[in-house]
Amino acid sequence: MIVTFSTNVGIFSGYLDSDGMIHIYENEEDCPTATISAPTRRQPVLDTSANGVMRAVRAWLEQTYERLEIEVITARINPTIGS
Repeated sequence: MIVTFSTNVGIFSGYLDSDGMIHIYENEEDCPTATISAPTRRQPVLDTSANGVMRAVRAWLEQTYERLEIEVITARINPTIGS
Protein backbone atom coordinates (compact mmCIF):
# COMPACT_ATOMS: atom_id res chain seq x y z
CA MET A 1 0.00 0.00 0.00
CA ILE A 2 1.20 3.51 -0.80
CA VAL A 3 -0.08 6.68 0.85
CA THR A 4 1.06 9.90 -0.83
CA PHE A 5 0.91 13.32 0.82
CA SER A 6 1.24 16.49 -1.24
CA THR A 7 2.25 19.27 1.15
CA ASN A 8 3.64 22.78 1.12
CA VAL A 9 7.05 21.24 2.06
CA GLY A 10 7.09 18.61 -0.71
CA ILE A 11 5.68 15.22 -1.60
CA PHE A 12 5.95 12.36 0.89
CA SER A 13 5.10 8.71 0.32
CA GLY A 14 4.50 6.07 2.96
CA TYR A 15 4.97 2.46 1.84
CA LEU A 16 3.55 -0.33 4.00
CA ASP A 17 5.66 -3.49 3.79
CA SER A 18 4.67 -7.06 4.63
CA ASP A 19 6.23 -6.78 8.12
CA GLY A 20 3.89 -3.94 9.16
CA MET A 21 6.56 -1.25 8.84
CA ILE A 22 5.90 2.03 7.05
CA HIS A 23 8.82 3.49 5.06
CA ILE A 24 8.48 7.23 4.47
CA TYR A 25 10.15 8.73 1.41
CA GLU A 26 10.55 12.44 0.69
CA ASN A 27 10.09 13.59 -2.92
CA GLU A 28 12.05 11.27 -5.26
CA GLU A 29 14.64 10.01 -2.75
CA ASP A 30 15.96 6.45 -3.10
CA CYS A 31 16.44 5.91 0.65
CA PRO A 32 13.64 6.26 3.18
CA THR A 33 13.63 9.40 5.30
CA ALA A 34 12.13 7.44 8.20
CA THR A 35 10.75 4.02 9.06
CA ILE A 36 7.90 3.74 11.55
CA SER A 37 5.71 0.87 12.65
CA ALA A 38 2.05 0.67 11.76
CA PRO A 39 -0.25 1.76 14.59
CA THR A 40 -2.12 -0.80 16.65
CA ARG A 41 -5.89 -1.07 16.93
CA ARG A 42 -5.76 -3.30 19.97
CA GLN A 43 -2.67 -5.07 21.21
CA PRO A 44 -1.22 -6.97 19.35
CA VAL A 45 -3.24 -6.24 16.15
CA LEU A 46 -1.60 -3.82 13.71
CA ASP A 47 -3.81 -1.32 11.90
CA THR A 48 -2.63 -1.84 8.32
CA SER A 49 -5.73 -0.27 6.78
CA ALA A 50 -5.42 2.78 4.55
CA ASN A 51 -6.72 4.96 7.42
CA GLY A 52 -4.23 3.48 9.88
CA VAL A 53 -1.25 4.04 7.58
CA MET A 54 -2.48 7.54 6.70
CA ARG A 55 -2.83 8.49 10.38
CA ALA A 56 0.64 7.16 11.23
CA VAL A 57 2.37 9.02 8.38
CA ARG A 58 0.39 12.20 9.05
CA ALA A 59 1.32 12.13 12.75
CA TRP A 60 5.00 11.67 11.85
CA LEU A 61 4.89 14.53 9.32
CA GLU A 62 3.19 16.90 11.78
CA GLN A 63 5.76 16.08 14.49
CA THR A 64 8.71 16.45 12.10
CA TYR A 65 7.82 19.57 10.07
CA GLU A 66 6.58 22.85 11.52
CA ARG A 67 3.79 24.68 9.70
CA LEU A 68 3.07 21.72 7.48
CA GLU A 69 0.00 22.12 5.28
CA ILE A 70 -1.34 18.94 3.71
CA GLU A 71 -2.99 19.66 0.37
CA VAL A 72 -3.86 16.19 -1.02
CA ILE A 73 -3.72 12.64 0.39
CA THR A 74 -3.90 9.67 -2.00
CA ALA A 75 -3.92 6.00 -0.95
CA ARG A 76 -3.63 3.05 -3.28
CA ILE A 77 -2.90 -0.64 -3.08
CA ASN A 78 0.01 -1.86 -5.19
CA PRO A 79 -0.74 -4.74 -7.54
CA THR A 80 1.52 -7.68 -6.80
CA ILE A 81 4.13 -8.35 -9.44
CA GLY A 82 3.84 -11.63 -11.29
CA SER A 83 0.18 -12.35 -10.56
